Amino acid sequence: QGADPLEYRLELTRNNPRGRAVLEEVARLAEWSRTRDGFALGVALADRGGSQSAGIAEVSVNEQTGEVQVRKVWMVIDAGFIVSPRNTEAQMEGNVIFGLSNALKERITISGGSVDQSNFYDYHVMRMNEEPEIQVKALSNTRPPTGVGELGLDTTGAAVANAVFAATGARVRELPLLPDRVLAALRA
Repeated sequence: QGADPLEYRLELTRNNPRGRAVLEEVARLAEWSRTRDGFALGVALADRGGSQSAGIAEVSVNEQTGEVQVRKVWMVIDAGFIVSPRNTEAQMEGNVIFGLSNALKERITISGGSVDQSNFYDYHVMRMNEEPEIQVKALSNTRPPTGVGELGLDTTGAAVANAVFAATGARVRELPLLPDRVLAALRA
């Protein structure tokens, strides 16, 4: 569309006040309009079972190696009345980590009809020392609770992929965003 990604989503949510609210709040937290040297932002919005989530990822891409580095992720949700705010935010942090692991690392390969990976030494997941800074916020209100479940998963990978596009102009359309896939997209 050639539009600012945040403004485009805000226009799409003109009749969705909850979606618009999470987008506006995540943009405020991430300082969407602030310029970042060597990093780009990607945004995503999702609705899961009546709950809304918006995420922004701050990413850099090494165009020589294809490596994607996520420096920070912001997540805002609206799941109605939040019964346990601190637990909800901790759960969303875990969702972000799980989503990043899925978007950047997790991959199963099959050889001769059998799965190649057998445990975490050869099935790679995000480790604690690889986690970026994460900031989450749950907007509580008087609506009935709509659930948080795995709400953070819906926007994490999409925000990272959109940030890769913002950084490079190349769309990587297959997860995980492995270096060879990023390089192939850059060359296409």
